[in-house]
Amino acid sequence: MPGKLRETIIEGTRKRDLWFHDIASADNVFADALLSRTRSKFRLTKALRSGLAELVEAPLKKMNVNERPELIAERIISRGFTEGYYEERERIRDLRR
Repeated sequence: MPGKLRETIIEGTRKRDLWFHDIASADNVFADALLSRTRSKFRLTKALRSGLAELVEAPLKKMNVNERPELIAERIISRGFTEGYYEERERIRDLRR
């Protein structure tokens, strides 16, 4: 996939919290923390990082991607997906005012 297209897709996904809708109903420590904590209270602990890795493990297997879930989870974190989730929540809240 061309780099510019790849970056556009990643950034568009990050800016909207649509990525999170797929995992919101999961019984998972990462999903629970993201849903129940404010941005200021959310901390990426070792347990939460492991929880995110657990969430990406099944889709990786389903897509036959031979990559460590921990590595993909760290990429998700480094790309600012959790920040994007909170930014979108704040944007929606502001629109409702």
